[in-house]
Amino acid sequence: ALAVEPMRSVGEADAHYVARPSTTTILGAAKLTGRLASGTSVGFLAAVTGEESARTFNRLPGTDPAQFSAGQFGRIRIAPRTVFGVGRIEQEFGPPGSTIGLMSTMVHRDLGDGDPLAAELTRNAFSLSSDAVVRLNEGEYEARLFAGGSYVDGDARAIDRLQRASARYFHRPDADHLRYDPTRTSLSGVKAGASIERRTGRHWNWLADTQIETAGFETNDLGRTSSVDQVQGSSRLAYRETVPGAWWRDYEFAVGSEHLWSPSGVREQLLGAASASITWPNFWETDAEFAHSFRASDPRLTRGGPLMQTPATWRAAIDVENSNASRTRLELSLLYGRDENGGLTFQGGTELAMQPGAQWQLSIAPRYERQVDTQQYVTTVARGPLAADLTFGSRYVFGTIDRSTYSTALRVNYTFKPDLTLDLYAEPFAASGRYLSFGELAGAATLALRQYGTGGTFVTPIADGGLHIADGDDTFVLRGRDFNVRSFRSNLVLRWEWRPGSLLYLVWQQDRAADEIAGRRASVSDMFRSLRTPGDHIFAVKASVWISPG
Repeated sequence: ALAVEPMRSVGEADAHYVARPSTTTILGAAKLTGRLASGTSVGFLAAVTGEESARTFNRLPGTDPAQFSAGQFGRIRIAPRTVFGVGRIEQEFGPPGSTIGLMSTMVHRDLGDGDPLAAELTRNAFSLSSDAVVRLNEGEYEARLFAGGSYVDGDARAIDRLQRASARYFHRPDADHLRYDPTRTSLSGVKAGASIERRTGRHWNWLADTQIETAGFETNDLGRTSSVDQVQGSSRLAYRETVPGAWWRDYEFAVGSEHLWSPSGVREQLLGAASASITWPNFWETDAEFAHSFRASDPRLTRGGPLMQTPATWRAAIDVENSNASRTRLELSLLYGRDENGGLTFQGGTELAMQPGAQWQLSIAPRYERQVDTQQYVTTVARGPLAADLTFGSRYVFGTIDRSTYSTALRVNYTFKPDLTLDLYAEPFAASGRYLSFGELAGAATLALRQYGTGGTFVTPIADGGLHIADGDDTFVLRGRDFNVRSFRSNLVLRWEWRPGSLLYLVWQQDRAADEIAGRRASVSDMFRSLRTPGDHIFAVKASVWISPG
């Protein structure tokens, strides 16, 4: 084995005790990169990873859990042998900075018929894409074009998982433009887009871009796809002044918009924003922004259910920082927003970075965030046959959650000598969430929630903090979901270059965490309590030796 890589996909191993590898072994890999005199750049990478298994142990029925002498050991295959390949060719042409490129990716997994892993993983995944950048008038204008496609195949169960995944939700009951087929064994799609921008105008600069992704586009085997089935567009117009005046060194005003639609014409986002930034004569900077989102519809909010509207929102933000050349740097940022449902967003943070001595560097960045979300998805519950049905036979339950988060990032660097340094990073963290009310989507493609405890529904608290809901002949239970979590992460690293090119690292890492089901809101004291929570201490030593041929 040459090396290991993080395991991207694994099967389930079900036993009393499981020892599961966290990486797959790279059996072999090759890379070729270079640039030709003609302006052609190439890059190719291929790798083969091995099959992996988890070791299991099952106790015999009726034996003491503390006794390991009576039971059966076994192995369960959790990752197949896999071949990966990536290739790209790029050619320079025309005006300086203009290029055209072609890229391809390939994944093949050793999955035979009847293989349990075939239900979890695709067998083959391919993608092919092209892109072009054209710069005109010495780079003042820039146009970008791209287009590509993807294809995956495998067992019908694996393709069904992709159809039902959160990126696409083919099975949505009101998605008339999509075709959900649990028996299909392949999936394909395309993605394309274009943009044009004026980048270096004296005063006026602008940008317009658009792109489309079809519902079957999938690159998560060797890439990332988080959402598809969308037509996107955005625009920006900015005016700037770079000649210093009596009250400024430079400033810029800009307006912009973002649009997101489904191919069937459903508006998923419509946002307009205005921003301003100014650098003052003393080199302090101020940035401000105001944005408004209009009411839209979200195809993913119900986790595979029908469309649900999202409320109109607005937010305002301001950021102030002193000169970048200052020995002591200070930055303050604030954001506040509301929505028509009563939701709230507030974020406040500051960062202080200073150099108290020639050998010291120090920064501290405390941050607080509070968010009240009236559309936090909770669960889906089957609807009884006698209940009024406006949501395709299921209840899509949402809660209003009040979240609070405190964190402070601390960085310290001390240089004993140029070849001996000590670095510290530490971050205490505390967060809480309290559910204030629950309700269900009143009707497909609407914003309204039918709040539990009203309209003929009855709510009864139960012992674990949950609720018993009764609606006519239908009854169900919502478990308690309030939380209060604390964590502390830190790294202390001593770096010594004991001879040129040869390094020694001594590392101490802390990983502390605690959580509890609690209805109280997190506080600053909870953040500092995280320093005393139970956790792991990890010590590591790493050394590298530079061997000179001379």
